[in-house]
Amino acid sequence: MTLEELYKTHPEYFLDSEVLTNVLDDYDLFSPAMRRLLGRLVARGEVENFKSGTLKSVAQIDSEISYLAEETLIAEEALKEAMGYLSSLFGIEYKVEKAPEVKAPIIEKSTPKKGQSTEIKSKDSPYESVLFTSKETYETYIEIINLIEEPYVNERLAPINERVNKINENNPLAKTFLTGLLDLYKKSAKPTKALKAAQELLDEGYIEGKLIQGIYSNRYDRDSIDPKDLYELFSIPSKYGLKPANYYLGRLEMEGYGKSKPQYSSAEKHFKQAGMMNAGGRFLLGYLSWNLYPTLEIDEKKAKNFFSEASYLGSSEASFYLGEIHYRGEGKEDIDKEKGLKHLREAMKFGSLKARAYLDYLDISNSKNEAAAFNDLLTLADNISLPYALGKVALCYYKGIGTLANITKARSYANKGAKLGDPLSTFLKGEFARKGLGQQENLKTAIKHYKEAYLLGGEEGSLAYANALYFGHGLSIDYEGARKIYSYLYSRYLNPKATSMLGDIYYYHGDDGEDLKTAFSFHRYAGETLGVRMSNERLAEMYLLGKGTDVDDVKALKEAEIAYNSGRKSAGYVYGIAYLRNHPEDTNPGISAIIEAAKAGHPAAGAYCLKYKLKF
Repeated sequence: MTLEELYKTHPEYFLDSEVLTNVLDDYDLFSPAMRRLLGRLVARGEVENFKSGTLKSVAQIDSEISYLAEETLIAEEALKEAMGYLSSLFGIEYKVEKAPEVKAPIIEKSTPKKGQSTEIKSKDSPYESVLFTSKETYETYIEIINLIEEPYVNERLAPINERVNKINENNPLAKTFLTGLLDLYKKSAKPTKALKAAQELLDEGYIEGKLIQGIYSNRYDRDSIDPKDLYELFSIPSKYGLKPANYYLGRLEMEGYGKSKPQYSSAEKHFKQAGMMNAGGRFLLGYLSWNLYPTLEIDEKKAKNFFSEASYLGSSEASFYLGEIHYRGEGKEDIDKEKGLKHLREAMKFGSLKARAYLDYLDISNSKNEAAAFNDLLTLADNISLPYALGKVALCYYKGIGTLANITKARSYANKGAKLGDPLSTFLKGEFARKGLGQQENLKTAIKHYKEAYLLGGEEGSLAYANALYFGHGLSIDYEGARKIYSYLYSRYLNPKATSMLGDIYYYHGDDGEDLKTAFSFHRYAGETLGVRMSNERLAEMYLLGKGTDVDDVKALKEAEIAYNSGRKSAGYVYGIAYLRNHPEDTNPGISAIIEAAKAGHPAAGAYCLKYKLKF
């Protein structure tokens, strides 16, 4: 099927960049570069303009696209081919503007180290490094850089290494540079070839040697090097346009290395500079927008865009996040388990052990290959000490999922995971302390662990800490603090309990009018869509009293019945009142429900029984 035929049969595909890209992937119609470009054209152009065929030139749609030939290695021919297809669809001539030539910076002379050349080499080049003169060498460099910080990439390095050996550059030091970079990525002993290559480059006056020294020091000498010196190793090549240096500067700033606290705005600036070509930088831009609550504002749309771009470039971490997002419907994304599994399997193929552990846990939870999946999860926990796996194993032993419950083992794995910063493990430590499982009951310790898990971004810990703030369990009551965390859990995870609690905050602790309408909206969504029976009970009450909505006795009875029949004895009061209003001729079921609610401790039901002298 040609693109023209696809457009004629399914024009709706051309209204959504993600749908279009996936469809083209399924049909395998074009090269990856072509599929990428067509998806980007839809995403960056105005949808209605695309539909009507009034798109302008590539550069006018979005300045970023005019550089696609450089940034994502889509050659000028591919741009022309793509725009030719669009011309055939819409009968419009599209102008393809070539990316402007990039000149390497002139590097100022500096005082050399012993044995280093006094002259810094520099020449005009259309590529990032002044060492490269051919497109083939530059593309190989990009492939290596896109593997930055990717786990277990040795098998992915083999074909790149083979190409490096065959490169025939005018400047032989280009091969030295690439060989040194490759040596840094091997998960083995300290890469001596990398340091040798770095010194050779610096002796000849090439700043690229600083980049290799910086990556080496970041990976192997962080405990011994002065933080200022490590920053400088990346700052120098960064000034002269080497984008990977910005990636590492961003990582250092994000973790606050050598500083009192993380420098997120500075990190974002560096990631943006590095992210135009680097999977790791794109992933971390998404991570900053998605995962650093409560420090930063969450921007789900921006995060998902960056994750998609990073995943396309081979980031296993980005593919993992996309898998979670689609499988669970996070960030208000529609649940699409097949799409989620596809991304998770892709992440595992790229080397993500976290994705492997996630898939293991899904198999265990769904009673699919339970024994094999649990054993593999144990392998990741015991042999590799993967924090995510440690948390899931602890949960399995705690709940008896896929294995026999064993609180001693659950505590052991949770302790190990918490030490490595796993939020689920940290939350479980709080649960064990609160319930006195295998230890003395201690609410203060429990709240401490809940807060730690919340600061790590964990869903379970955040909910537990918000509840502690709302109900004043071990803390002073803080409705506003609780509301912020519930809002995060709603926005990020569509967490049912948090959604319902937001309804309660606006219902009981807000003002009349708009706050009551907001409360009604949250409870309606939690009750009708997410299945939270507490919200059905609240909806019944709101319908009865006309709070946040019009009085409607019929709807009140319907919602109360759902909650009451689910086993919520407290709902017996509102169910009883609603029943009496709807069936004045048959009072027995309503009275019985109110008495049951009174027995369960419902204060209003108790008052009702006392008023009408009903025994309970």
